[in-house]
Parts: sequence; structure tokens; C-alpha cells
Amino acid sequence: MNCLMKNKKLKDFLVSFLIILAMVIVIFNFIGVSEGANNKNVVNNDSISKNLSVKSITISNSTEGGIKRAVEKSKSGTTVYLFKGVYSFNNTNININKNIKIVGKGSAKSIVIDARYEGNIFKIAKKGNLTLVNVTLLNAYSTNGGAIYNTGILSIKNSIFNNNIYDEVNNIGYSYYVNNKGGGAIYNAGKANIKLSVFINNRIWCGSGGAIYNNGNINIKSSSFLDNYAEGDGGAIENTGKITIKKSTFKKNIAGNFGGALDNGGKANIINSTFKNNSGDVGIAIANWGDLLLCKSKFRNNIFNRDSSFHN
Repeated sequence: MNCLMKNKKLKDFLVSFLIILAMVIVIFNFIGVSEGANNKNVVNNDSISKNLSVKSITISNSTEGGIKRAVEKSKSGTTVYLFKGVYSFNNTNININKNIKIVGKGSAKSIVIDARYEGNIFKIAKKGNLTLVNVTLLNAYSTNGGAIYNTGILSIKNSIFNNNIYDEVNNIGYSYYVNNKGGGAIYNAGKANIKLSVFINNRIWCGSGGAIYNNGNINIKSSSFLDNYAEGDGGAIENTGKITIKKSTFKKNIAGNFGGALDNGGKANIINSTFKNNSGDVGIAIANWGDLLLCKSKFRNNIFNRDSSFHN
């Protein structure tokens, strides 16, 4: 009788143990599936798939192939999220011929695309559409638009353009005015919308538009242009297209010739903006040769060379 009781207790124990073990295995499998579902679009050090079908991926600055490969292998409509860090490899001369959004997962200062003076960062084709959010574009160097060359659609929000350079250099090594495609940070011949962004210390040698050369249609709102330089005209912006500027600040921009902050040869609407401590040879804040609407804007301490703050 005692043996039967002991066998029954052992049997009951084993059954209970197996039931608990099965429950534990089920729970861990469920957790694993959930985590896999949450992270299925995260690309770490592995190569980016040749046929990405997802609408969003997340990469780090150590992801093989960098931003360039992520963009090349993504379908139109994909959002590429960037973890914090400095992206300094395989991130130049990225061709945009589809609809791509690049979004930093943090502040613009914490997500830096460093071109290391190796070329443009983005070239947007006529059918291309690029959106940038929460990123810094740094150290681009090009003879064809500094950081971005745009003939399509460009949208920028909460981003920084710092120390980008345009230099028109011939094969003998001399710089000169040639193709009117300047812009230390951006050359725009398409459509562009910029808001809540900063352009600082961008430069163009022997050309115009220290930060932006606009030959298309561009809208700028709540942005700042600081310490940009053009050896030619338009210390911050050269405009030969259509431009609207609202609630923006231009400070300490310098032009070697006309328009310390803005040189306008197209159509410009400037509303509720501030021009301070800009410097140019003629029209030290604004030089205008086209159509200009100037409304509710302030001019302070612009540095006098030969002409007034505003030259029309």
C-alpha cells in the first residue's frame, strides 16, 4: 500500500512538473515572437536586404552599406529611421529618384551625416521626393550644389546644415563663375519647403548663395541663417526663382559683392523676418534686382560698406 501511494505521488509530481514546463516554454516563445515583430524592421550590422518590402527600416551608423544602401534598396514611400550617431561612411552622392523620408530618432545635433568633404550628400532627380527630419548635414564639398542638389521635391524640418562648401573648380585648379548652380548647402531647381532649421557656416567660393541658391520655388519658415559666406552675391541666399521667407533670422552673413543676406533677381516675399549684422559690398542686407515684397521685417546693425542695408 505504501509503495502504491509513493508511486502515485511521484506520478502526480511528474505530471505537474511537465505542465509547468510546457507553460514556461509557451510564454518564452510568445515573448520571442513579440520582440521579433517589434524589431523586424531594425537593421543592425547585417547587410541590408536586396528586396526591402517594408515601409520603414531603422539603421545605425554601423549598419553595413550605410544610408546610401538603405535608400538604394528601399521601395518608394519608405521611411529610413536613424539611431543617434555620426554617419560618416558610404553616405555621399546618394541619388533620390523615388519618395524617401529620412528621420532621426533624436535631436538634429545627435544624428550627423558627415560627408567628410567627399561630395554631395543627396542628389534629387526630377521624379525624386526627399524629406529630412531631425538630421545634421555636415562637411559636404561639391562643385554642383553643396550638401543637396535638388531638381525634384525637397522637404526639411528640424535640421541643421553646417560647414558645407560649394566650389566651382576647373581642372587647372582655378575657381570662377560658370554655371549659376551655387549654394553652399543647397542648390534648388525644383520645389523645396524648409522650416525650423538652421544654416550655419556654409560657404561658396567664386559663386553666389552661401547657404542656398534658388532657381526654383522655395518656402522658408522659422529658420535661421548664421555666419554663411559667398565670395560672390547673396551671403546666405541667392534667388533667381521664387522664394517666400517667413519668421526667419539672418545674422552675420557676408557677401563679397551684392546682398549680405539675400541677393534677389527673381520674385521674393519676406515677412516678419530679422536681418542683423550682415555685410555686403552693395545692399548689405538685401540687394534686389527683381520683384520684392518686404513686410514687417527688421534691419539692425548691418555693416556699412558702400551702400545702405537695402539696395533696390
